[in-house]
Amino acid sequence: MQHTILIIEPHKLLAYGLQLALRRGFPDSSVQICVDLLDLDALRQHITFIAPDIIIANPLLTGVQYNPDLLPAGKEPTLVAINHNLLPEELYKGYSFVCLPTIEPQSLIQLIQEAEQPDADTLESDETQQTPLSQRECEVVTWVARGLTNKEIADVLHLSPHTVVTHRRNIAAKLDIHSPSGLTIYALMNNLISMEEAKGI
Repeated sequence: MQHTILIIEPHKLLAYGLQLALRRGFPDSSVQICVDLLDLDALRQHITFIAPDIIIANPLLTGVQYNPDLLPAGKEPTLVAINHNLLPEELYKGYSFVCLPTIEPQSLIQLIQEAEQPDADTLESDETQQTPLSQRECEVVTWVARGLTNKEIADVLHLSPHTVVTHRRNIAAKLDIHSPSGLTIYALMNNLISMEEAKGI
């Protein structure tokens, strides 16, 4: 399964170690780190731009637990707290789970996968509301609609151009839409972009 993962951790050694482990555990996903943006306004803009579906953060240093507005509108990402200290329980409110930096990488990956499993009561309703596109394919559609080339999209999403081409073929097959202007209309109708962002029409 493809993900957009954001690591918010000021300790660079830990951040880069997490990035390496998660890239191995989720090889088709984009794993980005944020070690310098501790200003909350800048952090909010960064999260909104990336729109991650998994956020791994140090709640003591980032203050994410006090700022639900930091999270992307309309999304409920898996939110993981990683910390060096045992903090009061209220600081972890809203997090899917909490772990220490000493956790084994495979255990962290397993916990993330378990946290993503939908509740049995909501599984049926979720299936009827899901878009036919994966999250990564939706991201590709939004960048196509904004006028980016395959190479530019690859650079933005940290993918190879070949992977972007594969995504576009899958998108065309699923939607039966074969032009950038058609994808732009699809993106607008499904609220993936705003009219101001549209470049493909």
